Amino acid sequence: MNAHYAVFAQFKLLTDVKERIEPDVLTWFTEHAAALEWWVDTAGNFLSPPIPLPEPRHAERKTTCELRVPLPRNGKFPKSMLDRLEAALQRYCKPQLACVDAHLVAARGPDLTVLYATGVCGAYGERLDVFEKVPRTIVVATQESLSDAARRERADVRAFRLVFENDHVRSGVAKLVMRDRTGQTAVKFLRVYEHVLTRSGTTYSYEGQLIGQVDADANHQYDLVPPLVSSDVGTFTQYLLEGGLTNEPYGVLDIDGQPPYEPSGRAKALLNALPGVMPAPERATKKPKSTVTPSKVASTSAPLAPRENDGAAQVTPTKQVNASVQKASVPLAPSVASTRPSAPALPGTPQVPSGSAFVPRVIEDSMVIDLELLDAARMYVRERKHLLLVGPPGCGKTLLATLLAEEACGVNDAGRPNFTLATADARWTSVDVLGGLRAVPADGLRYAFVPGVVTTAAQRHAHSSSSWGRPHFLILDEFNRAHQDEAFGRLMTLLDPAYRAQTPLVGEEDGASHAVYLPEDFCIIATMNDLDSKQLFAVGSALARRFVRLDLSVPPGERAWFLARGFNANAVDTLFAFMGEAGDDARDSLTVRHMLPLGTHFVHDVLDLHAHGMPLDRALHDKVLPHLEMLSASQLQQLASVAATLTLPNTARRLHTQAQTRLL
Repeated sequence: MNAHYAVFAQFKLLTDVKERIEPDVLTWFTEHAAALEWWVDTAGNFLSPPIPLPEPRHAERKTTCELRVPLPRNGKFPKSMLDRLEAALQRYCKPQLACVDAHLVAARGPDLTVLYATGVCGAYGERLDVFEKVPRTIVVATQESLSDAARRERADVRAFRLVFENDHVRSGVAKLVMRDRTGQTAVKFLRVYEHVLTRSGTTYSYEGQLIGQVDADANHQYDLVPPLVSSDVGTFTQYLLEGGLTNEPYGVLDIDGQPPYEPSGRAKALLNALPGVMPAPERATKKPKSTVTPSKVASTSAPLAPRENDGAAQVTPTKQVNASVQKASVPLAPSVASTRPSAPALPGTPQVPSGSAFVPRVIEDSMVIDLELLDAARMYVRERKHLLLVGPPGCGKTLLATLLAEEACGVNDAGRPNFTLATADARWTSVDVLGGLRAVPADGLRYAFVPGVVTTAAQRHAHSSSSWGRPHFLILDEFNRAHQDEAFGRLMTLLDPAYRAQTPLVGEEDGASHAVYLPEDFCIIATMNDLDSKQLFAVGSALARRFVRLDLSVPPGERAWFLARGFNANAVDTLFAFMGEAGDDARDSLTVRHMLPLGTHFVHDVLDLHAHGMPLDRALHDKVLPHLEMLSASQLQQLASVAATLTLPNTARRLHTQAQTRLL
């Protein structure tokens, strides 16, 4: 497995959560944590050793892996205790990503120097807050990774950034080879990736995608060069092309007076020399000159002769190489204007990728839906009204939300759907929704501002709108799983467009470096399961009136939709005889939907499994019956009789057993 040089996963067990672990397991873990290579920070939280992550290369472009807590299985510890500990940690720990800004300078003889550089930026190339005090375990893992690549020279780790669930960040790595006497520099490889942590139930996964690449050693693969020079990533690309010969990391440190990164003339020339890149015209206005002297280049052993004409992008300066390198006049993106209270423009302007593999789906072809309701939803989206999609399980609330967002927002510069999807959580507060200070693990306890889901989506919307004229929506799934006052109280007023220019989402008092405003045309699509509403948080009238509520149910024409797509007609007839459909006479119907509203998703799952070879009875038994636990004994027995009549023996048997158990 190819692993990232400077991106690692790490599990964290919070102090207030660890007490939920069985006492004997927790005691054993505490006593053996050091031997298991876990460590405790100053706040008492347990942190796992860094976990290497798979690196997508040109062939696959994307990689996904499930994250498991790292525990040594070397025979030194009791297997039974490790099994219990692993189950507990997998349940109660939360993963995070550590993206590291580092560089390495390695001499290869009297005239050759190899440079490695890694860095981290936001999803649109913007500078993120990073921390100079990097935990020792992350430092060691990064140094080992880069030192292996560069023949054991020691890497300089400058800063790191923590990435949490559903945060999209980008990292990059570059390798350069430089002739000291002539100053000729060749780009051996340069790669930029996008990273995100996702969750499905209690399972966490890492997703990595290769955004752009130059690789002179891999058959001259230059077809991924355009994303590297797009205006949103181009500045970050130039930072990597510096080869680590800068005074500060790309990100923003918690220090006063840190100058923003400005590309040097050398980095700009290397960018323009990449294959297929048209050099940008020089600007008339010049910035004040500053210098970076590559004084860290040392002279050591074994020379490494480069191949001639190997296709790597090269730059030969016209002046002496050891002279100071002039900075290029590439202006930074403007900060928030005090006279125009809108969401801050993020650095750069992405370009919609040509030939993207992602194509927005047609709603009518992707789901069964009442066309009158769909027309209304589209109209509200065009008017940028917030939508609240309400309905029973499986009726297509989340699917409709994503399809509406795909239709309105298109794709981003990475070729992904241009919207943010987040699932509400009972633990959410205004910090999770808007943003605020969070504890950041390091050798000592530190706090950093982390934007919330709404603030992040608002910034992406402002960037997308100004870049290619498309909005960026926020989808809040399972809206009523969050406490409405604690999570959305501060947001409530700003959901009304009339007040967005007056009050920021977050400001300096929240720990942010500048105020962030909610754009006037920003749109939220929320979903809510009304079947579980009594067990979840209530949505108050003040919040509800700021959304247009659309109620989804079993749509008419459901049977015809499945038949038109080639599903077996006998299976469709049998399934609808058991499930029921829109328009059934409730007085005479003894079907599942007469007793419990279940959406089209369940029907589709059963028919899809049957189309792939599973017996209809087995698919119905596995996909639908687990959701009928709330029915009474008499209802279960009635459905058992219907299933027996339809020759569904497994389904009938389980329903009968459930009915008998309910009576006991």
